[in-house]
Amino acid sequence: MTLAEFTAAVRALEAERAGAVAQIEAPLSVSEQIANALKQLIINGELRAGERILETDLATRFNVSRAPVRDSLRMLHKDGFIDIIPRRGAQVHLPTAADVSNLYEIRAELFALATRKASVAMDAQLLKLAQQGVAVLVRMGEGDTATPTDFLQARTSLATLVMIAANNPKLWELISVLGMQAVTHARIYETAESRKRYAHTWRRIIEAIADHDAESAASLARQLSLESRDVLLAAMRKDQEAAEAEA
Repeated sequence: MTLAEFTAAVRALEAERAGAVAQIEAPLSVSEQIANALKQLIINGELRAGERILETDLATRFNVSRAPVRDSLRMLHKDGFIDIIPRRGAQVHLPTAADVSNLYEIRAELFALATRKASVAMDAQLLKLAQQGVAVLVRMGEGDTATPTDFLQARTSLATLVMIAANNPKLWELISVLGMQAVTHARIYETAESRKRYAHTWRRIIEAIADHDAESAASLARQLSLESRDVLLAAMRKDQEAAEAEA
């Protein structure tokens, strides 16, 4: 199974399990569509922490007036993705090391809870797809051609399967928001070493879920989040050192 096939299968299964709820959701406004597009650029690392965001550039990019752009920036500010600075405008949120550490500690416990619940409730269909996804992730971790964004996509799809099994939409919402607020997730997978280690831990998580070993799965999930925190903090320190060297 390829990455594209895996992510497509997860999306189809997610829509199937959502049932009638997904069908009655209201269409997104222009501002919401722009906010979602910008959020994805931030998550993928195309807009980096601290980078300025100009309303005029966005209006041109999305072929809209500045009004919906301004509304979308307010949404992202409320969700913690951007900062709005007086006399300077908007910029991608630049978290401190303490922000990242605190958020990931909370996220680690929430993800452990989700994984514990999934260990009890994951059915055969979800488990089979999760095992196929782990195989994709491991191949990507062992090779050197996968981009950080591709690896993030595979990891997110695996986490989606865990959250479907956990069957707690509010928990998934909290985990997603906390993780994305910290900083660009894709940065965690910038090195081959971090990708390989991350894939190995995910494989152990899915094996524990298959064995219905809730405590082992939860412990590994907690470890995964905290290791991600440490990699992210190291990347932030490296950026700071580089900036100080240039100053």
